[in-house]
Amino acid sequence: MQKLAGLAVELLPPLNFLGKFIVEKQGRNSGEFDIKNRAIAPLRQAAQAFAFKYQLSLRYSTGGRWIEIAKGVDSLKEIASLAQEAYDFLLRLRTMNGLKRGDSGRFINPEKLTKMEKAQLVNVFDVVRMVQNSLRKEFQLDSRRRY
Repeated sequence: MQKLAGLAVELLPPLNFLGKFIVEKQGRNSGEFDIKNRAIAPLRQAAQAFAFKYQLSLRYSTGGRWIEIAKGVDSLKEIASLAQEAYDFLLRLRTMNGLKRGDSGRFINPEKLTKMEKAQLVNVFDVVRMVQNSLRKEFQLDSRRRY
């Protein structure tokens, strides 16, 4: 459980402190970021860690886990609701991206997003950071370490 929480905080959202998207500089996915590893995975792992900690086992999907956490853990109600909305948005964005590109949609080119999608994505990345901070607190992870 502790290790799972630690893994979830290691993957930082692809946004720098100036609000600019951090993209791959070289290779096949140059100019893109990995939405699966940098945004979806931390939310999935966080939901698993919280579900294990609070012995919540009615749901086995990530979205379902966030709903169960929001209903069952008062101290995480708000963050879990936000995380569930963020997770749903990320899945929709990945799906739509994949349909446009004819692939898995895993890699996102921020230049091809609408202004609204970019703004929503920035907000979602803030939620991912909030979830990661909650993990650090709940699992007493070393907050001095920069993941």
